[in-house]
Amino acid sequence: MHKTLSSIVQKGSSSIKLSDVSSSGKHPVFGASGLVGYLDTFQTDVESVAIIKDGAGVGRSQIIPPYSSVLGTMQLIKPNTGIKASYIKYLVDSMHLGDAYTGATIPHIYYKDYGEKRIPDHSEFERRNICKVLDSIVEETNLLQHQVCFLDEQVKSLFNEMFANDKDDHVPLKDLCTKITDGEHGSVPRIETGHIFLSAKNILSSGVIDQRNISFIDDDWYNKIYRRCGPQKNDILMTTTGTIGNVAIVVSDPKFVFDRGITLLRPRESVSPVFLANLLRTESVQAQMQEGKHGSALKHFFINQVERLSVFLPNEAKQKSFAKAVTQINKLRFKYLLFAENRHF
Repeated sequence: MHKTLSSIVQKGSSSIKLSDVSSSGKHPVFGASGLVGYLDTFQTDVESVAIIKDGAGVGRSQIIPPYSSVLGTMQLIKPNTGIKASYIKYLVDSMHLGDAYTGATIPHIYYKDYGEKRIPDHSEFERRNICKVLDSIVEETNLLQHQVCFLDEQVKSLFNEMFANDKDDHVPLKDLCTKITDGEHGSVPRIETGHIFLSAKNILSSGVIDQRNISFIDDDWYNKIYRRCGPQKNDILMTTTGTIGNVAIVVSDPKFVFDRGITLLRPRESVSPVFLANLLRTESVQAQMQEGKHGSALKHFFINQVERLSVFLPNEAKQKSFAKAVTQINKLRFKYLLFAENRHF
């Protein structure tokens, strides 16, 4: 037996803007990034689920507490009596709503579409057991992610320690690369199977190139795009649309191309890809990108801005020493990431 999502939840609505909330008040207000402020009124008196409706992170969900509200960029859905918000969140997450957005420039999802998606007609006993199992998986995954964060902090500390005396002499990022370009700007027809075509959502903050939720294109489009911006082993891919500044190294011979949301950086022979990737992740470089991004709902950081990013370049011996140490740390780091991925639902 099946029914629809709309049969077990109530749709809420919100016109609250960020400028409407204050730093004090009786009831919390949540946005895409979590708690954003307070109001003296609330939209829901029960634990509910909020889903990002448009822009970067579209489709991502979070549970919000009773007596709270959401910004207008979020879709509020309230579980019917007897149904836990965690069950609704797991159900919504399993729909992968961010993979089916509409809108060429600013991605959107609509409740009228996913509210009518068919879902299993689970009994209360089944729902309780599903939440119990998935809660356990989430807890275990969180522990693995904490281990990854610990190793990431080790890499940051090592970077700051090794290059503390090299940060005074600044050069533009283009001086470290032989090529900086973004992906295909045009509208590319998708097909059921063919060559892999990535977007910014496939470059994760963990440094992984995610090839699960992908699109495919035909030979002609692939060859056309590859001639201009085809990636090679040891290239750096960085997101410059939507979520700005996620960085990944192409660690094997790639068999994919990508859209304009990804920028490719090809290091010079004297520049270690491992050093360059971690340089781009530093707070100073990330801050430059966050300060320079353009757009309202969907943010962009343009090629000429990437080229002008202020960076530094230590000698090759230091870079190689750093890369060797990080490679050892990453063996354990990616082992943890793989374990966490295997527990993903």
